[in-house]
Formats: sequence, structure tokens, C-alpha cells
Amino acid sequence: MSTKTTEQLDPEAPRDWHFTFGARQRFDGRYVTIHGTHGEARAEMIRHFGTAWCAMYDATRPADVTKFPTGLSNLPRAEWPDPTRPTVLEFGSFGIFIPTSCIDTPATATEIFEAIGDELTSAGYNLDTIALQFTDSGHAVEVVDDGALLGLVRISQREPDYWLTLADELRKAADMVATLAGTGSKPYRVALWINAALTKKDADTAVPIVDAVTAALGMTAEAKQVGSTWEYGASEERGDLKVWVDTPIPSPEDNRVAELEQQLEQLRAQLAQGGAAR
Repeated sequence: MSTKTTEQLDPEAPRDWHFTFGARQRFDGRYVTIHGTHGEARAEMIRHFGTAWCAMYDATRPADVTKFPTGLSNLPRAEWPDPTRPTVLEFGSFGIFIPTSCIDTPATATEIFEAIGDELTSAGYNLDTIALQFTDSGHAVEVVDDGALLGLVRISQREPDYWLTLADELRKAADMVATLAGTGSKPYRVALWINAALTKKDADTAVPIVDAVTAALGMTAEAKQVGSTWEYGASEERGDLKVWVDTPIPSPEDNRVAELEQQLEQLRAQLAQGGAAR
């Protein structure tokens, strides 16, 4: 990896920077453009691609523009690896079942090839006769055995699990709170509140969420009236931390009104059907 500039850089001047990839790297033949200072652009590149890239060019300097390789196509941001998602390798058309493999992202070409090699070895293939090469602009890998195409491995990224991500954020917050040790001060209340919905109209989808969360926390949810409204949930004190989970729900009167309205609609339909029959 190198920095291709011939003049003194002004790190505080935002501009466009072009980044290229080397031979046999996943996005060989493509380039990306990032706007920012020299340090910002380089950090953003590393965040998405790690160190699996080749050169950095200043798009505003004639010397760099002259050296920029021709024939490359731009890799749009929508196709960049997302550093928050694992890289998923899906094996298709190999004649035998090979399980999907996941590796941390950003994944280098070497890491992708090693993961594919591990799965092929486990499946009984001889790696001495197998060659791997990227295709589909870096979104797939062709597996060739003795010159014949054995199969294709699709590269994608899986959505991060919401609850695992939330748990990670809570742990980070707890670590930051721990830095207050020894300050001698104490807040009036510290609470963890999980609200499944904003309005009672979403109760059908929100109530199962409340049930799942309260069960995971060792709590039991119930319906209760709070002032003029009703909610479904549970709360308890855990040391100095108050934990509560809830969602607004229709009142018993609301449910009864809904039932009567449904019955009324059914009667209207029956009357309309009877009138049509006459």
C-alpha cells in the first residue's frame, strides 16, 4: 500500500481522493472516491476495506491525475463492504452441500480465499488442483478444479442482529459509566427503558416483543391501567437500576367497541346481501 503524491500534502484541505486495488485483490480493476482531508479519506478507506488496497491519488493534482491508471471502473458506495456486517460466503452448485461461511469484515482477498479453502478441504476437495479467482466485480469467486469450473461462491453481507448490536452498545455504555468510579456523586435515578411501540395501534406487533424481552430479563408482563391509558409490560428495581419494558395497548373498552363495530359491519353485510337477493 502506498501514497501516490508528488507534492507536499495539506492535510487540512478537504478534496477528492481516488483509491485503487492491486492484482488479485477482491476489487481489482475498480476504484473508489472519498472526499475529505488526507487523514479522513485514508481512515474511511481502511474502515471499509482494511489494508486490502493499493494506492491513494489526489484527484485535484495534475501529477496524480496523470499517474492514475486508465480502464478502471468506479465502485459505488452502495457496494462497499460494511464494517458492521459479517462477510457471508455462500457455496452454490458444487454437487454436495457446503455450509455457508461467515468471516469478519472488512475481509481481504487472502481471508476470503482461506475461508473458501477451509470449507473445500472439509468437503473433501484437494486444494492442490484448485484455483480461485474473483468474478462479478468482486462479488463472487469462481472455484476451478483442473481447468474446469467447479462452482461459484457468492460474497454478500448479512444484516447485523439487532439484539446483539444493542447488547454491545449497552456494554459500551456500562464501561463508560464505570469511569465515574470514585467521583462520590450519585444521580437521582438510573433506568433502562425498552418501549416496544409509541401508540396502541401497534399493540399486535408490540405485545410479542414485550413478552420476549421480559422473558429474557426474567420478568412477567401484564396489562394495567396507568392514568387514563393502558399499557402492557413489567418493571422492577435491580439494585440502583430500574428496568422497565412496556407498550401502549387498547383499553378493555376499546376492545369491546372494536368487537361491536365488527359485529355491526357483519350485520350490514348480511342485510346488504339479503337485499340483493330480493
